[in-house]
This record gives sequence, structure tokens and C-alpha cells, in this order.
Amino acid sequence: IMREKDELLALAEGDGRVRFPKWQLDENGVPYASLPGLFEERVGSPWAVYRFLVQRHAALGGETGIEALQCGKGTAVVRAAKGVTRGDFGCRLGRGAPRPS
Repeated sequence: IMREKDELLALAEGDGRVRFPKWQLDENGVPYASLPGLFEERVGSPWAVYRFLVQRHAALGGETGIEALQCGKGTAVVRAAKGVTRGDFGCRLGRGAPRPS
């Protein structure tokens, strides 16, 4: 049921097996509360959520999404995912910086 509600990351493999990364659980064995927000921001694709969580992001100070979740930064993780979805890539344009046309 948690998988169906996007509360747990389930990765389907080509042979039909489904894997559940253990790092999506906190020290008490509970999935991080921000996971559903990641599915919303990453268009619901489990593999897109996985890639976001294992890659480093400038918007998270160079941490991976999972490292930030483990440090209690769930809101920042969801915000960074939203930025990646929009194409921000964690960059902030400074005053006077050229804006893309």
C-alpha cells in the first residue's frame, strides 16, 4: 500500500523484480515523510526520484538528496526537486547576471 501511495520508492527491474532501497528509511525503519512530495515534483517516475536522490545538487549544498533527507532537510529536498523539474539546476542568478532568453 505504501508503494501505491508513493510513500515508498519501489524500483521495477526489467525481469519483473521490484527493489526497495533501504536508504529511504530512517533509523526507525520509517520512510522519510518527504518521499511523497518528491513523487509529485518528479512527475511520479520512481527512477527519476531515485536519480534525484542519489545525485549531488548545488541547491542542497552539494549533498545528495538522500544525504539531505538523512540530515532532516526534507523541505529543502522537495524544493530542490521542484527546481530541477523547472530546470533551475540549483543555480541562482545574481544581480546583473545575464538571463537566458
